[in-house]
Amino acid sequence: MLRIVFALILMPILAIAPAKAATSDIARAAISGFIIPGYEQLTGEAELQALSFDKLCAQPDAANLATARAGFEALVTAWGRVEPVRFGPVLTDNRLDRILFWPDRKSTGLKQVQRAIATKDETATTLAILQQKSVALQGLGALEFVLFGTGADKLAGPEGAYRCAFGHAIAAALHATGAEILADWEAPDGIASHMIAPQPNYADYRTEDEVLQELLGVWVHGMELIRDTRIAPFYANSRKDSNAKAALFWRSGLTFAAMRANAFGMRDMFIVSGLSDALAETARWAGGAFVFELDNFVRTAGDINPPVDEALNDDEMRAKISYLLILTTSLQRIAVQQIGAELGLSAGFSALDGD
Repeated sequence: MLRIVFALILMPILAIAPAKAATSDIARAAISGFIIPGYEQLTGEAELQALSFDKLCAQPDAANLATARAGFEALVTAWGRVEPVRFGPVLTDNRLDRILFWPDRKSTGLKQVQRAIATKDETATTLAILQQKSVALQGLGALEFVLFGTGADKLAGPEGAYRCAFGHAIAAALHATGAEILADWEAPDGIASHMIAPQPNYADYRTEDEVLQELLGVWVHGMELIRDTRIAPFYANSRKDSNAKAALFWRSGLTFAAMRANAFGMRDMFIVSGLSDALAETARWAGGAFVFELDNFVRTAGDINPPVDEALNDDEMRAKISYLLILTTSLQRIAVQQIGAELGLSAGFSALDGD
């Protein structure tokens, strides 16, 4: 009788005790709930961008140019959300560089784009041929220059015909690259199945720890990506040492919008994956702290409204940029020293703790 009473008392406690999430559940949720939808959105926006160029090339005017430019912002945002997922299919066949060749430290890519436009290289307006050319001609950097670089206003008239055809080919190339990545993620016996059910004989994911390490790297390296290749190239403590033209997407005014998309994507992937549920109950506060800081980053980046050159000359905006830098370090430390350590993965990121 006492045994039955004890069991009845214990049952509600067991019912409400949170279960620790399995690695397979985390991987499945991250892939099906974030990565695949993210690439679906990217390919969709690239297709819409190509359609906007169809209209612009057929009827070059200010309204259609404005539509194409708005489509570019949507495309940059879609890419920004999945960009921190820098493993798997995106690394095959130079796809990452084909989508965004950055940093372009010696302006090599820029010069190639400018040369194609100046010489009206017809081979760059055909998708199949463009895909065989330099990666710098196929991605968002090239498309930004087409839409916002020197001479871009000519797109609103007949004299912009070549530029418009080139832009259409770039948008088509981005759609094709995104579709390739999406197909690899959706392949029946591809990376998704390997991550969900790792096996010792797999070349990519042999253990659950390797899967968790890969996923955690999205947030660890994502903060590094923003800090070292998005903010550091253009921002310095002194105004005279800052350089707006070293910022990604400065021509289109999307420098901070792209960073916001990066952080927003990392936030969504973290929540959707349920990674916090893999932590011991006493350590789950770290997941809440991580999301809180990501929210701070998203909000702050959204508050920096002026173009980057104006932001660099405004004390309030400069303070916000400095805060973004602080947040990247704070977020990286939480990911490594709290979440990673709790999962037994901190050793793999010992050199990436922000120090």
